Amino acid sequence: MSFVHPLDSIVFIESERVPESFIRALGNCKLEKSIPLPARRPDNSSGVFEIEDEALLAGILLIFAYDTKNKNAPYYKKILRAARPNIIIELSRMAFVKAKDGDFELADEIARALLNLAPDDASAALAAALVYDMRGEWFAKAGLDEDADACDEEALRLFERAMNADMPDAYFNAAVFFLRKENFSRAKDCFEAFLALASRTVGEFEGANEDGGHGGSSSDENSHKKIERALECLNMIAARNLDDDLFKSARALIVSGQEEKGIALVREFLQKNGGVWNAWFLLGWGLRLLGRYEDAREAFLQAAQCEGGKTSDTYNELAICCMEMNRLGESEAALKTALSLAPEDAKIMANMGVLLCKAHKAGEAQQWFRAALEYNPDDPVAKQALGRGLN
Repeated sequence: MSFVHPLDSIVFIESERVPESFIRALGNCKLEKSIPLPARRPDNSSGVFEIEDEALLAGILLIFAYDTKNKNAPYYKKILRAARPNIIIELSRMAFVKAKDGDFELADEIARALLNLAPDDASAALAAALVYDMRGEWFAKAGLDEDADACDEEALRLFERAMNADMPDAYFNAAVFFLRKENFSRAKDCFEAFLALASRTVGEFEGANEDGGHGGSSSDENSHKKIERALECLNMIAARNLDDDLFKSARALIVSGQEEKGIALVREFLQKNGGVWNAWFLLGWGLRLLGRYEDAREAFLQAAQCEGGKTSDTYNELAICCMEMNRLGESEAALKTALSLAPEDAKIMANMGVLLCKAHKAGEAQQWFRAALEYNPDDPVAKQALGRGLN
């Protein structure tokens, strides 16, 4: 199948073909008869098609997503903003919803358009950052580390841009991003900055309320929930010493391939912080990378016994260790627990397929590999297994 560039779906129409409804939406903004407008052709459409308002809006957005040097871009931006004055807000919400639903291709397209339509708008940068953050998390769960790193790098760049504008939500979401990356020191800094900004904003809102203005709102309630979440996370980081230099150094060493040095540091950390599941998980991960499966298994079991440690990743890693030790029953039980916690995780499904192959149950394994590919068509384990002829 040949690749079709999104711009190939655009047709340019003369002003005479622009619907009256679109012209009315422009208000005082007039069409330039000498400049045709881009319209997005409906899927599977060929030849002449009826021009609708949404096709014109979609066509202009494609220009800003993929043709940033178009000579008519300033005119198209004027038309778009006249037709949809709140377009940045609309696109920001749409990008988030599409990314949350897993439609990353469309979410990425919207994010591109947003950044080019409003390059200096911090809210647009934040919306795009959330898209890349969610996409990076999806890639990481799928085991596509290079793609995950590229998305995380872009998300971080955009979070930084939004934080420079002192947006409370930028600091909050950046903090959640750093939590996922286990950069607890940066997460702490961002949560503290969020609280400093958000508490002031909420205080101003409540002051207006006392004077008889405004009234309650869902956005204010959401702000309070974020403040509560930030405080909980800060307490968790402090209680578990997750911003401790030993923990940070241990993780950095293991990630960089210096497992022995990292393991030594994380053991030192655990002598003072034995109830921290993240540290036991980190220890297990380092040991598993070295092929020390029995010791890794014990570490993951310890992680699962700690508060917060019963995660799908903990049980998935435990299953891998048990599988390598040929403790297939224990591995299956761990994978089932992992799936109960993350039923749509392709990585865990693929590992179930590997386990069933080891148990000489090729038919059942095939079903799991295919299920994994339904959720992630690029899952490397499932693709390799089916490519060897299990299908």
